[in-house]
Parts: sequence; C-alpha cells; structure tokens
Amino acid sequence: MNSTRAATRVLGSGWRSVRSGRLEGGRRGISLKSLFAPSPPGTGDKAKARPLVQPGDLFHALSKSPVKEMREKGLLIQRHGCCPTCVDETTAHGQAATREPLFECPSCGYPTHCSEKHWEADRRHADLCQHLREANEDEHDLRSGRTLREFEFPSAQLPEVVVNLSSWDTFLYT
Repeated sequence: MNSTRAATRVLGSGWRSVRSGRLEGGRRGISLKSLFAPSPPGTGDKAKARPLVQPGDLFHALSKSPVKEMREKGLLIQRHGCCPTCVDETTAHGQAATREPLFECPSCGYPTHCSEKHWEADRRHADLCQHLREANEDEHDLRSGRTLREFEFPSAQLPEVVVNLSSWDTFLYT
C-alpha cells in the first residue's frame, strides 16, 4: 500500500481512502460520522438555515410549538389518546373511555387530560410530568435545526496508530 494513501475497511462495503472518504467506484462509505456529521456547505435545502428554536427557549406546548412535526405530534396524541382520569372512572362502571386529551399540561406541554379539572385530580401525572417535560425539551432541541455538536465524532483512525486493547501491557505500551 502506498504510504501517502492510508486505507481502512468501512462496514464491510469495500476499501476507502481515509483522506477522501470515497469507496472504489466513487461511492461514499457509511459510517457513524457520516450519519451525524453536518452536510457540506451549500448542499441541501437547509443551507445556512436559522434554527427554529433557540437553545435557551426549548420548552413549548405541543399545540404552540414552532416546529411543525411537534404540532402534528400533539394532534396525533389528541386524536388517538384518552384521558387517564376518565379511564379510571369509566372502568369502575364497566364502560370504555372515549374522551380525548384536549387539555395541555402547563408543566410538560403534552395534551394529557380532557379537562383542567381531571388534570388537577390526577396524582399519578405529577410523577411523570418532569420526564415528559424533559422529553419535550429534548425533542424540540433535536428538531430545532441547530448543529448538534454532541454527535460530531472524530474521523477514522489510521491503521498505523491503532490502540491495541488485547492486554494491559499492550494497551499501556501503545
């Protein structure tokens, strides 16, 4: 192998140059870095797009979210969900609950109950509310359009400098 061109194996799909990132035949290899790395500048329809949600303003009720997918998620929950308080009341009488969760919890932003009265009466929701709020903020962050620095991984390692983990002696020596 030429010393100026180091090669590595990429997920069983052929040899590629570490520098070029291209497989034989000009195709691009698939790696974790390529899945999470930002697209090259000037490609795609979101080149230099401004994030929908700013990092300090991540919490939004689903119905008032600036992200279209989150508003659709809220509508999906309202359409197919049911109020947990109504389920508890109607199962005691032997009837199926049919009320949709139209009231959005002000703490977590999810439509959880059919009315504010049922939301106040539900003690179990308080246990889940913080987790739902965290999920709401995380999902808004992921869909905000900002560059996710958390998923930027180092590039492929050169075969000449691979760390040997077969034993402590070889690990500490390399």
